[in-house]
Amino acid sequence: LNLFYLLFLFFLCFVSHSAARQSQPEFRRVCYFTNWSCDLLEPEAHFCIRHIDPTLCTHVVYAFAQIDPVALTLIPTRRDDEDNDGGRYSRFNELVKTESASTKTLLSIGGLNQTEAPFTAVAGTNHSRTLFAHRSSRSLRQWGFDGLDVDWEYPQSEDRQLLTSLLMALRAEFKAEARRSEQGELILSVAAPVSKEMVKAGYDIPGIAKQVDMINLMAYDFHGAWSDVTGVNSPLFPRRSDPRFSPEHSVEWSVNYWISNGAAASKINLGIAGYGQSRESPIMSTGVGSAAEGPGRPGRLRHLAGQLSYPEICELIQHGGQEMWDAEQKVPYAISGDQWVGYDNGKSIAEKVKWAVTRGLGGVMFWSLDLDDFTGGYCGAGRFPLLSAINRTVSE
Repeated sequence: LNLFYLLFLFFLCFVSHSAARQSQPEFRRVCYFTNWSCDLLEPEAHFCIRHIDPTLCTHVVYAFAQIDPVALTLIPTRRDDEDNDGGRYSRFNELVKTESASTKTLLSIGGLNQTEAPFTAVAGTNHSRTLFAHRSSRSLRQWGFDGLDVDWEYPQSEDRQLLTSLLMALRAEFKAEARRSEQGELILSVAAPVSKEMVKAGYDIPGIAKQVDMINLMAYDFHGAWSDVTGVNSPLFPRRSDPRFSPEHSVEWSVNYWISNGAAASKINLGIAGYGQSRESPIMSTGVGSAAEGPGRPGRLRHLAGQLSYPEICELIQHGGQEMWDAEQKVPYAISGDQWVGYDNGKSIAEKVKWAVTRGLGGVMFWSLDLDDFTGGYCGAGRFPLLSAINRTVSE
């Protein structure tokens, strides 16, 4: 009888645990696709729509569309984005939804190269916001997207309420449109910085968090060519052993700041970059915090001074560079002569994903698909080793 009772209790615990796991929302894996990555100078670096593996992502975001401040509507940044059935929007949505029916697609507006004026134009009045929201929902349905990502880089203090008001108008329209069309409500997300100064000036955290489904936190670029010393691109933890490094320049501090100021952890997607910030360190020191002079030399594939894609970092290491691990900040860096680069690899990404799960975050965001080793020909770890590390850690 006692054995039967124990087995029955074990069965109840198993069923309860399984039900609890099934009731939890899926840990999001948001991946950005850039519409210029198929036209890079080097053919080896071309990342086109056909290269996307949507099974690695719960959401794929198409970057970027722009805002027409006169017509108060979304417009493509490229002429071939919208070309009916043969355009990139159509091919993008068809591929993603054919190969992974559960994966959602979003269109991102803005980006670093979008000036502020179009955002302030559509957000400036209740009339302009309402028209823009209505026309945006119509365009998103027409082009086959499941939602909109707002990447305003970056609202100033005078724009702070405008951003919140714009998101409110979009949310209201998406709810109304879902009732009209009898379809699922369009997703609304916002891309957000981690700089305390930028956030305090332009982001009403509680107001934003109330309106959006997701906050894609750009938790990278903590150090780069603008820094006087070498520092890693996206440290998980503060570098408390060196007072020259502010605790604010870490993933942990930045996420906690957003949460403590009103963002629900479940709405935050922790941003992970597929590139590293590179520097020239004239004294050829192996440590973090060494003197640095300007950006590192351009890589062979993308030709960008101060920034290397993950395949370029792998090439640097294979050609005599040395990969190091910063145990305090849980990230790697690599050195090759006077070249120094801080980045993320599979090990550091696993650390970040585990931390994000423990912290109760809703998911991670990856910028961007073309920066991973998508062919598997450079890093010796198969196709998409960084994205694969995310997925592998989530499933553990």
